[in-house]
Amino acid sequence: MMVSLEIIIIVVVSLITCLSATNYDRNIGSIAAHHAQSTYCSSNTYHSRNRRQKGILSSFVPTYVINNTVLEHNTEGYIGYDMNYKLIIIAYRGIDQIEHWLNSLDYTMISYPNPSCVDCMVNKAFLTAEKLTIDSVVNEVVRLRDKFKDFTILVTGHGFGE
Repeated sequence: MMVSLEIIIIVVVSLITCLSATNYDRNIGSIAAHHAQSTYCSSNTYHSRNRRQKGILSSFVPTYVINNTVLEHNTEGYIGYDMNYKLIIIAYRGIDQIEHWLNSLDYTMISYPNPSCVDCMVNKAFLTAEKLTIDSVVNEVVRLRDKFKDFTILVTGHGFGE
């Protein structure tokens, strides 16, 4: 029996949301799953494509494309906001090519370089991918947070795109 990627994403997002929040919101879970799936479209169309969305993504406004094409850590996604749901959304695309799957098979865990996180470990490839994009992602989220102070930040994606 073949299970679609969308179903897997919905289940994972739903479980994470249930475990991290006291009240699960099915709409937010659905929005997260749709954005995670949407990141697999071409990064060249994120801005124009999302403005033509219908349904649950119709009120999303993309503001920034995450696109670092360093060969072994091809990190892609987008950032934007949703006025209807009062969300700032950061969506990362998962791995899309066999070479990136092979690079991700290295499960080397290293210490997370943050003094406030004692004994925290992180996948080495994940951390490298984060370092390649984190400054621009944080800058855009801070810019949007300054503009929409009462919005919730939602991070979603199937993987980190490493």
